[in-house]
Amino acid sequence: IFGKNKDPDRRIAVIDLASKTLERTIDVGDALAPHSLMMDVRGTLWSTAELGNAVLAIDPFTDKVERIAVGGSPHWIAISHATGKLFASFKTKETVAVVDLNGRRVIGTIAIPHGAEGIAVTPDGETLFVCAHWKGVVHVFDTRTHALRETLAIEGTPGATNQLRRVRVSPDGRYVTYNSYSSALVANDTGYDDIFMTDRLTGLTHRLSTTPAPANATADNVSITPQITDDGRFVVFTSYASNLVTGDTNGNYDAFLKDRVTGTTTRLSLSTAGVGGNFGSFPEGISADGRYVCFASECTNLVVGDTNSQYDVYLRDRGVELPAAYCTAKTNSLGGLPAIGSS
Repeated sequence: IFGKNKDPDRRIAVIDLASKTLERTIDVGDALAPHSLMMDVRGTLWSTAELGNAVLAIDPFTDKVERIAVGGSPHWIAISHATGKLFASFKTKETVAVVDLNGRRVIGTIAIPHGAEGIAVTPDGETLFVCAHWKGVVHVFDTRTHALRETLAIEGTPGATNQLRRVRVSPDGRYVTYNSYSSALVANDTGYDDIFMTDRLTGLTHRLSTTPAPANATADNVSITPQITDDGRFVVFTSYASNLVTGDTNGNYDAFLKDRVTGTTTRLSLSTAGVGGNFGSFPEGISADGRYVCFASECTNLVVGDTNSQYDVYLRDRGVELPAAYCTAKTNSLGGLPAIGSS
């Protein structure tokens, strides 16, 4: 668990996808608060250690943990396999650290005007996107030279701390999705945190955290943490709003999906019987074609036998009319943020 949590954890869960069970946990030791996780092409697991001022290189077969000091508290990471580099953003510094995956050492820093928050690398590994923490812009860098290619202004944003919290980019770099509390991005915005998408080809920005088309009514509460499919058609996000779909009366954060082609808005954090979750749910990944969505949830009513009273990881198959969400982690005092492969 990251940040200023009063009781931060030091474990990473290893889940067997075939049996859908918790295999074991990896104790990262004194480098407390592992948060952002990614695996490189050679199978090394990389993690930030927010309270350890380090990035961790972990062998998932031996559980050996190697600490790489990065001179601050890293929050998110992104990996460029093409260049053999890892990029780590800091919410409290105006830099991104660059780590050599092979040498396992810091080889440089990239200056990030207005601070760094969300971070992403295109699938070809050639482009780095960094969402500013204190201004409504997204910076685009060359991963090889670290040169700033362009800065994308999110039209209408006045600039304020936390106004852009996460950025996700389609593989071709055309669609940039993010959440912001600015009320100036689109007309008739209430000022709640909303999900937006900017089309870099047309320059147009659209709000996605709305009721289904044609109404496209404004959400009545906050929406955060978007994820996007490869073609930019589907976007999943978390929202506390109660008006995005009919019958949302649980008063909790739910996982939603927006189809940009049909305009539909769908709630995903439901049991197989279609009952809304009784606690919060937070989507953290969607497959390239939009069929599979994984999310973390503290709900106890999504599947039968969920009695551990902890955050669990679920996968929803949208290819089935009433897909069975199944839990992939069952143990005491354990929870985390899942990720999903492109297929």
